[in-house]
Amino acid sequence: MQKFNIFLNLIYNYCIYIIALLVFFLDQITKCNLEIFLKIKSIAFVHFIFVPNKGILFGNLSDLPTLSINILLVSLYSLILYVFFLLDRSIDQEIKSIRVGLAFFIGGISGNIIDKIRLGYVCDFINIGKDGPLGRFYFNISDCFLAIGAVLLFYAIIKFEKKLWFPDDKRGKYLVNKNFQYQYAVEILQIVFSFSIMIMALSSLMLFSYGFKLKEIIFFITCIIINTLTFSLILFFISLRMSNRSAGAIFAFKRYILSRDYNEKFSLRNNDHFQEEYEEIATFVAKNIARNKD
Repeated sequence: MQKFNIFLNLIYNYCIYIIALLVFFLDQITKCNLEIFLKIKSIAFVHFIFVPNKGILFGNLSDLPTLSINILLVSLYSLILYVFFLLDRSIDQEIKSIRVGLAFFIGGISGNIIDKIRLGYVCDFINIGKDGPLGRFYFNISDCFLAIGAVLLFYAIIKFEKKLWFPDDKRGKYLVNKNFQYQYAVEILQIVFSFSIMIMALSSLMLFSYGFKLKEIIFFITCIIINTLTFSLILFFISLRMSNRSAGAIFAFKRYILSRDYNEKFSLRNNDHFQEEYEEIATFVAKNIARNKD
Protein backbone atom coordinates (compact mmCIF):
# COMPACT_ATOMS: atom_id res chain seq x y z
CA MET A 1 0.00 0.00 0.00
CA GLN A 2 2.84 2.36 0.85
CA LYS A 3 4.51 1.70 -2.51
CA PHE A 4 1.20 2.38 -4.26
CA ASN A 5 0.86 5.73 -2.43
CA ILE A 6 4.42 6.64 -3.42
CA PHE A 7 3.53 5.78 -7.02
CA LEU A 8 0.40 7.98 -6.87
CA ASN A 9 2.39 10.88 -5.38
CA LEU A 10 4.96 10.49 -8.15
CA ILE A 11 2.25 10.66 -10.82
CA TYR A 12 0.69 13.71 -9.13
CA ASN A 13 4.04 15.49 -8.92
CA TYR A 14 4.76 14.90 -12.60
CA CYS A 15 1.19 15.15 -13.91
CA ILE A 16 1.96 18.55 -15.42
CA TYR A 17 4.51 16.93 -17.76
CA ILE A 18 2.16 14.03 -18.56
CA ILE A 19 -0.67 16.43 -19.50
CA ALA A 20 1.71 18.53 -21.63
CA LEU A 21 2.84 15.40 -23.51
CA LEU A 22 -0.79 14.29 -24.04
CA VAL A 23 -1.67 17.71 -25.49
CA PHE A 24 1.38 17.57 -27.76
CA PHE A 25 0.60 14.04 -29.05
CA LEU A 26 -3.10 14.85 -29.52
CA ASP A 27 -2.14 17.85 -31.64
CA GLN A 28 0.34 15.84 -33.73
CA ILE A 29 -2.14 12.97 -34.22
CA THR A 30 -4.80 15.34 -35.58
CA LYS A 31 -2.26 16.90 -37.95
CA CYS A 32 -0.99 13.52 -39.15
CA ASN A 33 -4.60 12.52 -39.91
CA LEU A 34 -5.49 15.83 -41.52
CA GLU A 35 -7.06 14.09 -44.54
CA ILE A 36 -9.87 12.75 -42.34
CA PHE A 37 -10.87 16.24 -41.23
CA LEU A 38 -10.61 17.63 -44.76
CA LYS A 39 -12.98 14.91 -46.02
CA ILE A 40 -15.50 15.75 -43.28
CA LYS A 41 -15.22 19.43 -44.38
CA SER A 42 -17.42 20.85 -41.60
CA ILE A 43 -19.34 20.07 -38.41
CA ALA A 44 -22.03 22.68 -37.70
CA PHE A 45 -20.24 26.07 -37.73
CA VAL A 46 -16.74 24.51 -37.52
CA HIS A 47 -15.01 24.14 -40.90
CA PHE A 48 -11.88 22.16 -41.73
CA ILE A 49 -9.68 23.93 -44.29
CA PHE A 50 -5.92 23.41 -44.51
CA VAL A 51 -3.97 26.69 -44.31
CA PRO A 52 -0.17 26.53 -43.89
CA ASN A 53 0.92 29.30 -41.52
CA LYS A 54 4.47 30.24 -42.56
CA GLY A 55 4.90 33.12 -40.14
CA ILE A 56 5.10 33.32 -36.36
CA LEU A 57 3.13 35.32 -33.85
CA PHE A 58 -0.27 34.85 -35.57
CA GLY A 59 1.21 34.71 -39.06
CA ASN A 60 3.55 37.70 -38.79
CA LEU A 61 7.25 37.78 -39.76
CA SER A 62 6.58 35.35 -42.65
CA ASP A 63 9.11 37.25 -44.80
CA LEU A 64 12.03 36.26 -42.58
CA PRO A 65 14.33 33.49 -43.89
CA THR A 66 13.47 29.98 -42.64
CA LEU A 67 16.80 29.63 -40.82
CA SER A 68 16.28 32.91 -38.95
CA ILE A 69 12.77 31.91 -37.89
CA ASN A 70 13.93 28.47 -36.72
CA ILE A 71 16.79 29.88 -34.63
CA LEU A 72 14.44 32.48 -33.16
CA LEU A 73 11.86 29.81 -32.33
CA VAL A 74 14.38 27.44 -30.75
CA SER A 75 15.83 30.22 -28.56
CA LEU A 76 12.35 31.42 -27.60
CA TYR A 77 11.16 27.88 -26.88
CA SER A 78 14.22 27.20 -24.70
CA LEU A 79 13.47 30.28 -22.60
CA ILE A 80 9.78 29.25 -22.34
CA LEU A 81 10.77 25.76 -21.15
CA TYR A 82 13.15 27.30 -18.61
CA VAL A 83 10.36 29.50 -17.23
CA PHE A 84 8.02 26.49 -17.27
CA PHE A 85 10.35 24.38 -15.11
CA LEU A 86 10.94 27.26 -12.69
CA LEU A 87 7.19 27.89 -12.34
CA ASP A 88 6.49 24.21 -11.75
CA ARG A 89 9.06 24.17 -8.95
CA SER A 90 7.86 27.39 -7.32
CA ILE A 91 4.05 27.14 -7.48
CA ASP A 92 2.02 25.34 -4.82
CA GLN A 93 1.04 21.97 -6.30
CA GLU A 94 -2.38 22.22 -4.68
CA ILE A 95 -3.35 24.97 -7.15
CA LYS A 96 -4.47 22.56 -9.87
CA SER A 97 -5.78 25.19 -12.30
CA ILE A 98 -2.33 26.78 -12.61
CA ARG A 99 -0.62 23.43 -13.14
CA VAL A 100 -3.15 22.33 -15.77
CA GLY A 101 -2.99 25.76 -17.44
CA LEU A 102 0.81 25.57 -17.64
CA ALA A 103 0.60 22.03 -19.04
CA PHE A 104 -1.89 23.09 -21.75
CA PHE A 105 0.25 26.11 -22.55
CA ILE A 106 3.56 24.26 -22.93
CA GLY A 107 1.93 21.34 -24.77
CA GLY A 108 0.31 23.72 -27.27
CA ILE A 109 3.51 25.70 -27.85
CA SER A 110 5.47 22.46 -28.36
CA GLY A 111 3.08 21.23 -31.06
CA ASN A 112 3.31 24.44 -33.09
CA ILE A 113 7.08 24.85 -32.77
CA ILE A 114 7.74 21.24 -33.83
CA ASP A 115 5.55 21.89 -36.90
CA LYS A 116 7.48 25.03 -37.74
CA ILE A 117 10.89 23.37 -37.48
CA ARG A 118 9.86 20.09 -39.14
CA LEU A 119 7.64 21.38 -41.95
CA GLY A 120 8.56 25.05 -42.27
CA TYR A 121 5.00 26.07 -41.42
CA VAL A 122 2.35 25.52 -38.75
CA CYS A 123 -0.51 23.31 -39.87
CA ASP A 124 -3.74 25.29 -39.28
CA PHE A 125 -6.99 23.64 -40.36
CA ILE A 126 -9.84 24.76 -38.09
CA ASN A 127 -12.07 27.70 -38.97
CA ILE A 128 -15.16 29.01 -37.17
CA GLY A 129 -17.82 30.57 -39.38
CA LYS A 130 -16.16 31.25 -42.73
CA ASP A 131 -18.39 34.24 -43.47
CA GLY A 132 -18.52 35.60 -39.92
CA PRO A 133 -16.18 37.98 -38.05
CA LEU A 134 -13.94 35.04 -37.03
CA GLY A 135 -13.81 33.66 -40.56
CA ARG A 136 -10.33 35.00 -41.31
CA PHE A 137 -8.76 33.14 -38.35
CA TYR A 138 -7.43 29.62 -38.82
CA PHE A 139 -6.02 27.58 -35.96
CA ASN A 140 -5.30 24.04 -34.75
CA ILE A 141 -5.62 21.88 -31.64
CA SER A 142 -2.45 23.40 -30.13
CA ASP A 143 -3.93 26.89 -30.43
CA CYS A 144 -7.09 25.69 -28.64
CA PHE A 145 -5.09 24.38 -25.70
CA LEU A 146 -2.95 27.53 -25.67
CA ALA A 147 -6.12 29.64 -25.32
CA ILE A 148 -7.59 27.35 -22.63
CA GLY A 149 -4.26 27.38 -20.77
CA ALA A 150 -4.11 31.18 -20.84
CA VAL A 151 -7.68 31.41 -19.48
CA LEU A 152 -6.90 28.91 -16.68
CA LEU A 153 -3.75 30.82 -15.72
CA PHE A 154 -5.61 34.14 -15.68
CA TYR A 155 -8.40 32.59 -13.58
CA ALA A 156 -5.93 31.03 -11.12
CA ILE A 157 -3.93 34.24 -10.69
CA ILE A 158 -7.11 36.13 -9.77
CA LYS A 159 -8.68 33.44 -7.56
CA PHE A 160 -5.55 32.26 -5.76
CA GLU A 161 -3.76 35.60 -5.47
CA LYS A 162 -3.22 35.27 -1.71
CA LYS A 163 -1.99 31.71 -2.02
CA LEU A 164 0.40 32.71 -4.80
CA TRP A 165 1.95 35.82 -3.29
CA PHE A 166 1.17 35.48 0.46
CA PRO A 167 0.30 39.15 1.10
CA ASP A 168 -1.18 38.41 4.57
CA ASP A 169 1.20 35.70 5.78
CA LYS A 170 2.76 35.58 9.22
CA ARG A 171 6.20 36.43 7.88
CA GLY A 172 4.90 39.93 7.27
CA LYS A 173 6.97 40.58 4.17
CA TYR A 174 8.00 38.90 0.96
CA LEU A 175 11.68 39.89 0.90
CA VAL A 176 12.83 38.45 4.22
CA ASN A 177 16.50 38.41 3.21
CA LYS A 178 17.00 40.97 0.45
CA ASN A 179 20.71 40.36 -0.19
CA PHE A 180 20.27 36.61 -0.59
CA GLN A 181 17.07 36.86 -2.64
CA TYR A 182 18.38 39.52 -5.03
CA GLN A 183 21.63 37.59 -5.45
CA TYR A 184 19.64 34.42 -6.20
CA ALA A 185 17.57 36.25 -8.83
CA VAL A 186 20.68 37.78 -10.44
CA GLU A 187 22.36 34.36 -10.69
CA ILE A 188 19.29 32.97 -12.47
CA LEU A 189 19.29 35.93 -14.87
CA GLN A 190 23.00 35.42 -15.60
CA ILE A 191 22.15 32.00 -17.04
CA VAL A 192 19.50 33.54 -19.30
CA PHE A 193 21.74 36.36 -20.51
CA SER A 194 24.66 33.97 -21.13
CA PHE A 195 22.40 31.68 -23.15
CA SER A 196 21.00 34.61 -25.16
CA ILE A 197 24.45 36.06 -25.93
CA MET A 198 25.62 32.63 -27.11
CA ILE A 199 22.53 32.26 -29.35
CA MET A 200 22.99 35.76 -30.81
CA ALA A 201 26.71 35.22 -31.52
CA LEU A 202 26.30 31.80 -33.13
CA SER A 203 23.22 32.76 -35.15
CA SER A 204 24.82 36.00 -36.38
CA LEU A 205 27.87 34.09 -37.66
CA MET A 206 25.61 31.52 -39.28
CA LEU A 207 23.43 34.13 -40.96
CA PHE A 208 26.49 36.00 -42.24
CA SER A 209 27.87 32.76 -43.70
CA TYR A 210 24.56 32.15 -45.49
CA GLY A 211 24.71 35.62 -47.04
CA PHE A 212 21.86 37.31 -45.20
CA LYS A 213 21.71 41.09 -45.24
CA LEU A 214 22.83 43.13 -42.25
CA LYS A 215 19.31 44.57 -41.90
CA GLU A 216 17.83 41.05 -41.53
CA ILE A 217 20.45 40.06 -38.97
CA ILE A 218 19.87 43.22 -36.91
CA PHE A 219 16.12 42.59 -36.94
CA PHE A 220 16.65 38.98 -35.86
CA ILE A 221 18.98 39.98 -32.99
CA THR A 222 16.50 42.69 -31.92
CA CYS A 223 13.77 40.02 -31.63
CA ILE A 224 16.02 37.88 -29.42
CA ILE A 225 16.89 40.89 -27.22
CA ILE A 226 13.20 41.78 -26.77
CA ASN A 227 12.37 38.15 -25.90
CA THR A 228 15.30 37.97 -23.48
CA LEU A 229 14.33 41.19 -21.67
CA THR A 230 10.68 40.10 -21.43
CA PHE A 231 11.52 36.71 -19.97
CA SER A 232 14.18 38.21 -17.72
CA LEU A 233 11.57 40.44 -16.12
CA ILE A 234 9.28 37.43 -15.57
CA LEU A 235 12.16 35.31 -14.29
CA PHE A 236 13.26 38.01 -11.87
CA PHE A 237 9.95 37.86 -9.97
CA ILE A 238 9.79 34.06 -10.21
CA SER A 239 13.33 33.86 -8.79
CA LEU A 240 12.41 36.13 -5.88
CA ARG A 241 9.50 33.81 -5.14
CA MET A 242 11.67 30.70 -5.36
CA SER A 243 14.34 32.21 -3.11
CA ASN A 244 11.63 32.93 -0.52
CA ARG A 245 11.25 29.15 -0.10
CA SER A 246 14.77 29.04 1.38
CA ALA A 247 15.13 32.47 2.94
CA GLY A 248 11.56 32.43 4.28
CA ALA A 249 12.01 29.04 5.92
CA ILE A 250 15.15 30.20 7.75
CA PHE A 251 13.43 33.46 8.70
CA ALA A 252 10.38 31.67 10.15
CA PHE A 253 12.48 29.09 12.01
CA LYS A 254 14.76 31.74 13.51
CA ARG A 255 11.78 33.81 14.65
CA TYR A 256 10.16 30.73 16.22
CA ILE A 257 13.32 29.84 18.17
CA LEU A 258 13.93 33.41 19.35
CA SER A 259 10.31 33.93 20.38
CA ARG A 260 10.64 31.19 23.06
CA ASP A 261 6.91 30.54 22.64
CA TYR A 262 6.86 26.80 22.01
CA ASN A 263 3.21 26.18 22.82
CA GLU A 264 2.19 26.72 19.21
CA LYS A 265 3.27 24.04 16.75
CA PHE A 266 5.83 25.24 14.23
CA SER A 267 4.87 24.67 10.58
CA LEU A 268 6.19 25.95 7.28
CA ARG A 269 4.56 26.30 3.87
CA ASN A 270 4.21 23.17 1.79
CA ASN A 271 6.85 24.18 -0.76
CA ASP A 272 9.44 25.60 1.65
CA HIS A 273 12.89 24.08 1.37
CA PHE A 274 13.84 21.65 4.17
CA GLN A 275 10.30 21.86 5.55
CA GLU A 276 10.37 18.45 7.27
CA GLU A 277 13.84 19.02 8.76
CA TYR A 278 12.98 22.44 10.23
CA GLU A 279 9.66 21.21 11.64
CA GLU A 280 11.34 18.13 13.13
CA ILE A 281 14.02 20.27 14.82
CA ALA A 282 11.39 22.70 16.11
CA THR A 283 9.33 19.82 17.58
CA PHE A 284 12.46 18.39 19.21
CA VAL A 285 13.37 21.78 20.74
CA ALA A 286 9.81 22.34 22.01
CA LYS A 287 9.68 18.89 23.66
CA ASN A 288 13.04 19.39 25.34
CA ILE A 289 12.08 22.83 26.63
CA ALA A 290 8.80 21.44 28.02
CA ARG A 291 10.64 18.51 29.65
CA ASN A 292 13.15 20.87 31.34
CA LYS A 293 10.31 23.02 32.68
CA ASP A 294 8.73 19.98 34.28
